[in-house]
Amino acid sequence: MLDEDSTKGVIVIESVNADHAQRANEAMSDLKELLGEFFGIKRDKSGILPKDVPSVDVD
Repeated sequence: MLDEDSTKGVIVIESVNADHAQRANEAMSDLKELLGEFFGIKRDKSGILPKDVPSVDVD
């Protein structure tokens, strides 16, 4: 849960095929713009995890 004291967050968007992956990429791009526009948030790190690489270090 995020609140006014939050300083970090993770957003997960899943896709199951190439069509969904394209829409997920568009959603991530739109979300980045909206977070910056409305909340002044800059994305520090992002990544795409394929099924054979199930984790990423976000620290």
